[in-house]
Amino acid sequence: MPFLSANRVRETATTTGTGTFTLAGAVTGFQTFSAGIGANNTCFYTISHRTAAEWEVGFGTVGSPATTLARTSVIASSNSNAAVNFSAGTKDVFVTVPSDQMTQSNLIPGGRLSLSSTLAVPTSDLSAQGTLYYLPFLDSKIEIYTGNRWITYDIGTGISLSLTGLTTGTNYDVYAIVSGGAAALSTTAWTNATTRATALTTVDGVLVQSGTTTRRYLGTIRTSAASQCSDTAAQRFVWNYYHQQRRPFYRQESVASYTYTSTTYRQVRGQTANKCELVCGVMGSMLDMTVHTYTRNTTAGEGGIQTIGYEAIGFTAPPYGFNIVAYSASAAANAVTNTTGRCAGYPEIGFRTLYWCERQINTGTTTFFLDVYTGIVGWWEC
Repeated sequence: MPFLSANRVRETATTTGTGTFTLAGAVTGFQTFSAGIGANNTCFYTISHRTAAEWEVGFGTVGSPATTLARTSVIASSNSNAAVNFSAGTKDVFVTVPSDQMTQSNLIPGGRLSLSSTLAVPTSDLSAQGTLYYLPFLDSKIEIYTGNRWITYDIGTGISLSLTGLTTGTNYDVYAIVSGGAAALSTTAWTNATTRATALTTVDGVLVQSGTTTRRYLGTIRTSAASQCSDTAAQRFVWNYYHQQRRPFYRQESVASYTYTSTTYRQVRGQTANKCELVCGVMGSMLDMTVHTYTRNTTAGEGGIQTIGYEAIGFTAPPYGFNIVAYSASAAANAVTNTTGRCAGYPEIGFRTLYWCERQINTGTTTFFLDVYTGIVGWWEC
């Protein structure tokens, strides 16, 4: 049933009730639905009672033969936007363009996923949150596909979804759906940390869930615990497909100093918490991190190395990216030296880890110093 539009399509009808309208012929100077739209096709319509305060705008289906119009989906009406129970009398039935379609241009929604109930871009760490929100960012409008066309919904000050029942350590795609005539949120779990269980596809270039195109893709989250999600400087577990922002991404420590004499990479100070974690729904978001270190060694020319290990403890880089170690060698015995490295690129989809790593260059005894100027610091687009 193709969706069609045509100029000057207008007929009269005397149908009553909330059902399908029987069309009685074109108004003078106009054409019939049969001529303009055709049997078994769909279109936008308006029904207006000539003598009563009854009207309805919707999405309809022309019958076969093309003398009926089924009121498939009501968009707006004099009956609180529900189907009108039309009374006796003559009505005008014509092809129209609903007002929401006049402002719908690029199908880009105006909101962002957030763990804050008030801020589309949170300004502080939010850990162990039990509710996900979709809040206005550019505006409060979102278009959702109904199976036949896109309908614009207004989320007002925002909509929310309880995370109760979500499994710990799991990725979930987040979708905008229609529930009870309004926009709502829904999730679908991934198979594992890097593999999506249900593929994404497109309708009119917009990402939707494959096989259920009425579920519009908004982004991906990862649970930090059962029924909870976190969005912190070290755990960016809310990823937006639309309106991404460069969010602070870092891990630091404040231990004064310690020694490490091995040439084997480990997480800094041997602490498993020295890492940053993220989730990515669609590849293309950029990561840019620096690592800065101070060291000294008992032997001239020796010292320490710190680096960012992408998905491994060691010197590894993200795909389509690069990594430069912070190589800090003492100019003289026991001389303190500082240096900076950098890791940047485009992480693959799924759950990804960046490890803050270190090792000694070769020999001697290396002392590492940690203060507010050391650590892995940067940003992630999410």
